Amino acid sequence: MKKILALLLAVMLLCCGCGAGEEPTSETLDPTADYYADIGIADYGTVTVKLDQKSAPITVENFVYLANKGFYNGLTFHRIIENFMMQGGEPNTSVIPGCIVGEFPANGHENPSKHTRGAISMARAKDPNSASSQFFIV
Repeated sequence: MKKILALLLAVMLLCCGCGAGEEPTSETLDPTADYYADIGIADYGTVTVKLDQKSAPITVENFVYLANKGFYNGLTFHRIIENFMMQGGEPNTSVIPGCIVGEFPANGHENPSKHTRGAISMARAKDPNSASSQFFIV
């Protein structure tokens, strides 16, 4: 089964942060489904990314929850580094319920994903468990 989320992002500067420190609300996902996000970018078109819930289930649940709640609609990519990545997400971190655990090997989680061209990942501050809504696409 293929699930597609539609996100509308236009093309802002802030740092990653979390709301009041409580755990984010998540969405129960079908573990057998493949989840994709169609990200509409003004003056560019649509970018489709596959969300890897096998490698990062907490991250994917958080992303799907926020997308379904409309947090990404109308936002911009506020940080673009040519030939590296573009970063977007909810600029008002106080409306995000909290932070999620960083699902990567240096933080004790098996995750074979690499930050290669086309990869999508949650942005965070120095704290490995500080991701909330901001994401970047390599």
